[in-house]
Amino acid sequence: RLALARLIRAVFVPSLIFTKLGPSAAATEMSGWWPIPVLIFFNVAVGLALGWVADRWLFNRAARPRGPRNSSAESCAGRTEVTAHGVGSDSSAARALFPLAVGVGNYGNLPIVVLSTLCADTSSPLARVVADATTCEARAITWAVVGMAVGQFTMWSFSLPLLQRARDHEREHGPGADRGLAVATESTTADRFRKAFVNPPILTSVASLCVALVPSVQGGLFGEASVFGVVVEALEVIAGGFIPAVTILLGSSLAATWTKGDQAAVRPAVVGTAVVLRLAVLPAICAAVQTWLFRMGWLGAATTDPLFRIYLLILTTVPAAINLSTVCNLLGFGQSEAATLLFAQYVCAPVPMALFIAFYFYLVLPPE
Repeated sequence: RLALARLIRAVFVPSLIFTKLGPSAAATEMSGWWPIPVLIFFNVAVGLALGWVADRWLFNRAARPRGPRNSSAESCAGRTEVTAHGVGSDSSAARALFPLAVGVGNYGNLPIVVLSTLCADTSSPLARVVADATTCEARAITWAVVGMAVGQFTMWSFSLPLLQRARDHEREHGPGADRGLAVATESTTADRFRKAFVNPPILTSVASLCVALVPSVQGGLFGEASVFGVVVEALEVIAGGFIPAVTILLGSSLAATWTKGDQAAVRPAVVGTAVVLRLAVLPAICAAVQTWLFRMGWLGAATTDPLFRIYLLILTTVPAAINLSTVCNLLGFGQSEAATLLFAQYVCAPVPMALFIAFYFYLVLPPE
């Protein structure tokens, strides 16, 4: 799993970002895309705040003694400790992952799938506002790729360092974490900056945007007569392995979790709270804020483009980012906790997502 996680971070993710964002972004349109990063960062901030508040209540409440401890029932280091009343305290990996499972969403892959399906459906309300399915899908994928790049930036610049610190703290002051990629504790500001921002996904995102800003370079790399056509096609083939690789990684982590019984490291109350906050509370808050911004005329192109506004609303309804599993496997820390939290969200996501999307259509494109 560690080798696959390294491969995803260094090969699959950069190939996907470069082949999708490089040719689809246009310098003349980028100025109207500012709501995408702003609303994603807002979504992450609100989700992390909700996760932090719930963390104070869930984990501190579980840590309070509720009666005499049954020492024979206490588990080994790093697993759930059980009290006489059956209330457990979670591992440090669960505490570190809980806010991220609420705040960091799947802003790339899932919106691409959802929007492509909606654009291809001739009975969808979108058929009233788009010229044809091909144009609709092309525009939606372009926005989704931009959102994916922002999501990757959030994942590798924020989530990775946070989990690194949690892992290093546990190794120094608490139970030992799973073996994995050895990363030294950051000692200087330069080290923190390098590990947070100088990595393949973020560098590729910056390079793709730079290519898109120069039409001559963009045409030379991705044009029909480009001499680099073979290279781009090879990268597209590599990028096609991203979703299968991430799915295999998540499935293997989940299988190992249930085989070893490690799912006990995350209490059902923690899993259920993460599901409710990520799939119900956070979409409701962010949709309300977006509606207010729309009525104030502060959403840029979304104020006149219904498809763009629906895309921005869909960003708030997605479950947690699957790449959390990739990061945990890369660090060798919290694999079972991440697999349990993600599995629960993706099993529960179809129903709330369908309800929210139906509401968004009613909100943006009311029946005639």
